[in-house]
Amino acid sequence: MIRWTCRQCESEMEAPESLRSGFLKCPECGMTNPVPDTTQNTRLLKVRNIVLLISLVGVLGLGTIFIVWKGKSTQHPLATPSILRSANPQKHRLKLPDLIALVKPGVVLIRTYSAIGEMVSTGTGFFIDDDKIVTNLHVVKNAYAIDILSSDGNLASVYQYWTPDNEGDLIILKIDPDQYLEWSWKPVRLQITSELPREGEDIVVIGNPLGLSDTVSQGIVSSLRPVQGLGTIIQITAPISPGSSGSPIMNMRGEVVAVATLQMIKGQNLNFGSPVDRLRNIDTTLDPITVSPPSIFNRAFEYYRRDRPQEALSLFMEATKKYPNNTAAWTGAGLSAYALKKYKDAIEFQSKAIDCDHANATAYYGRGASYLQNQQYLKSENDLLQAIKLNPEFTEAYFQLGVVYYAKNKGRQFKEVLAKLKSLDPERAKTLTDILGG
Repeated sequence: MIRWTCRQCESEMEAPESLRSGFLKCPECGMTNPVPDTTQNTRLLKVRNIVLLISLVGVLGLGTIFIVWKGKSTQHPLATPSILRSANPQKHRLKLPDLIALVKPGVVLIRTYSAIGEMVSTGTGFFIDDDKIVTNLHVVKNAYAIDILSSDGNLASVYQYWTPDNEGDLIILKIDPDQYLEWSWKPVRLQITSELPREGEDIVVIGNPLGLSDTVSQGIVSSLRPVQGLGTIIQITAPISPGSSGSPIMNMRGEVVAVATLQMIKGQNLNFGSPVDRLRNIDTTLDPITVSPPSIFNRAFEYYRRDRPQEALSLFMEATKKYPNNTAAWTGAGLSAYALKKYKDAIEFQSKAIDCDHANATAYYGRGASYLQNQQYLKSENDLLQAIKLNPEFTEAYFQLGVVYYAKNKGRQFKEVLAKLKSLDPERAKTLTDILGG
C-alpha cells in the first residue's frame, strides 16, 4: 500500500501500490489529493523516520520534550520532563468526540474566594505541565484563595503563580502535583503550538461557562487580527460566556492555539482569544509568587471553606501567635469562631483584627454579625454600616443589616437595605424576605 498525508487535514491516506497516478478523496475532510509515486512516498517515509529517531534520542538523552512538526524539531520553552501524559502526542487530526475524550481531563474549573469564604468568580484553566495551569489573569486577580475542580469532582488548591503577562491577560498558576496524584484519574497536559491557525480552520473550546463544567463549543477561526503590543488576536465563532475565560481554544489535533479571553456583547459570536505564544513572556524559571500570606493561612482558609471551622480556628490561632499583628489571621479566627457559635470569642478576635487594620471591612462585618447573634443591635448596626462604608457592594453586610432593622422594627431603613440587596443579589434578597416571613 502507498501511504501519504492529506494536504488539508493531514490525515493519513493509503492506496494500492498499483495506483501510480490519479486522485483520491480524503475520507476525513473530503479534499481531493493527487496520488504520489511509490518512490517519492518511500523517500518521504524515510525522512519522517529519521526525524522521529532524532526526536526520540533527544528525549532519552537530554530529558527534554521535542515537538516534531513538518519535518522540524524544536524545543518548546515551556516543555519539561512530565509525569502527566500528553493528549494526542502524535498530532493526528481527530474526530470531535475523540478529541473531547482526549483533552477533557486536562481542563479544570477555577474558583476564587473572598476573605470570608464567598465564591467570587469562576473560570477555566488547563494543564500544560505537571505543576502548571494556564488561565486568564482577570479570572484570579485579587483573589484571596484559589482552587481547581476536575470534571469528576476532585479538588486541589492553588498557592502560587508566576509573574503574569498583564497585557496578554495570561497567568500560569503553580500547583503541587502531590494534590492530584491520588485523584481517581490523572489530568493530561495539553500541547500548545505557536503556529497560527488559518482563517476558516475548525476549532473547539472546552470550558465552564457560567460554572457549567466541561461545556464544548465548536466553530471556526473567523479572523486573525494583528494588534500592536499584543500579537495576533484570534477571533472565533465558537460561543463563549462568562466562566469560559481561560478556556483552551484548540485545533482538531488538540493543540492549543489561543486562550479564550473576551467576547463583545454587542453583536453575535464575536469572541476572541489571546495568542498562546504570549505564554513565552511568563518566566517560569523564576521563583513563584505566593497567592496569600504564609501557607498556614491557606491551609486554615481551606478548612474554613470546607465547613470544618474547628480545624480552621486551630490553624488561625496558631497563625496569630506567629503573626500577632496580621489582620487576616485574626479575621479568619473570628469567622471560624462565629461558625462554631462562639460569638464572644468572635467579637474579641474581630476587634483585634480591626486594631491591626481599621480598613478591614470583613472584620467589621464579622463583629457586627456576632453582635447581632448576641442581640446587641446598636453595636451590630454600627459595625455593619462601617463595613458597607468600606465596601459599598458588601452583599452579606446588607443582609445582616436587614435582619437588624427588621428586629428593631425600622421599616423604612429595612426597605432601603432590601432594595439595595436586590440590586446586588436578588437571590439573597429573596432569602432575606423568606427568612423574615415576607
